[in-house]
Amino acid sequence: MEVTTWPGAILVLGVLLMATTLIGGSMSVYLEIRKAKLQAMEREELRQLVQRYENSPRTPSTHSSEPPPTWPNCGRGPSP
Repeated sequence: MEVTTWPGAILVLGVLLMATTLIGGSMSVYLEIRKAKLQAMEREELRQLVQRYENSPRTPSTHSSEPPPTWPNCGRGPSP
């Protein structure tokens, strides 16, 4: 079929339109799936972070049995 005739030109334009639609739809589906995967990974990372926080001890690991040093006694014990 010749492209220079109206039926041929309409056929070529229809094929181009169909190809453009299929490529655009495929890209849209790919991007939506990718976005869903990224959101799922972010949710999983946040869930792990919350779980680590909930399982962590409530006091700092540098906690010792001695009271912290005070500056000029701050009212604790006898003065030097």
